[in-house]
Amino acid sequence: MPAFLEQFISTTVQDGLARSLLEWQMERFYTFTLVLIRISGLMIIGPLFGQRAIPGSIRVLLVLTTALLVTPLITVQARKGADRLDANRDGQISATEVPASLQDELVDLVRSSGLPPGSNLPVESFRLPQYSARSVIDYAAVAVNELSLGLVLGLGVLIVITGVQLAGELLDQQTGIALGDVFNPGFEMSGSASGQMMFMMATLVLLLVDGHVLMLLSLMETFQLLPLGDAHLSQVTIEKVVLLLQPSLILALQVAAPMLATMSLVALAMGFLGHTVPQINVLVVGFPIRALINIAILALTFSGMSANLVSLLPGLIRHLTDLLITGT
Repeated sequence: MPAFLEQFISTTVQDGLARSLLEWQMERFYTFTLVLIRISGLMIIGPLFGQRAIPGSIRVLLVLTTALLVTPLITVQARKGADRLDANRDGQISATEVPASLQDELVDLVRSSGLPPGSNLPVESFRLPQYSARSVIDYAAVAVNELSLGLVLGLGVLIVITGVQLAGELLDQQTGIALGDVFNPGFEMSGSASGQMMFMMATLVLLLVDGHVLMLLSLMETFQLLPLGDAHLSQVTIEKVVLLLQPSLILALQVAAPMLATMSLVALAMGFLGHTVPQINVLVVGFPIRALINIAILALTFSGMSANLVSLLPGLIRHLTDLLITGT
């Protein structure tokens, strides 16, 4: 064989191998970065993960470590997603078993498998395509959608937990503790003392029910039916997340109702006392009485409030996961 022909074949083979290796590396890069971005949404705003008390460097390390662990499992999650779609366990995936967001992918897979249009697809043939960026703008748009999944999951849980904090702020408004922000505005505390305490208590309950683990597992579950590059938030999803404000406010009123009713009676009693015994300084006497009643009511209501959170949080995380995956 002539030398120039051997050199041409060798160069062609090397170029082909280099191109294949580059494409494989780019696929791994896209996969890792999009996994990183999806997890980052939860770490930015999610309860416990997104709190300012946790240093930013620790959160960055947690995101990187989690992404490194999750990226090799994307293929496994895709297979679990195919088994999950087969609701009747007949080994075939029909159009009625696939959510609306995956209908186009199912049609493409049926066509590429050589099956007649409208046929059921075997479970082992269900393979969602790998994402490949067409441009920087396309990659940026996909990254925003991926980030929104983690943000919605963390925001949904945070909305309900914030309801407990709102209850604490209502209590401080009634007992007069909130006046501390007026007398000493440089105390560097965002929110009232009782509100911060109840928020930390709700975060502790979240840890006790393994809520942080459930949120990470829920985010992992989204990789089953929401492949990288195909993440999106429907209008129904956004509307239902907004509707979570209602149970949050209900929880706040349930927690604060005993205190609000008691403080109304105390205010009425202090009013009668001020009219019947004018020599008593009702303002001076009222503050310690309100503080003592506040402590007593909180001690009596902590167990019931914790029980409500224990029963509410796991179901809430499950609801948010289904909402992200199916949009319903």
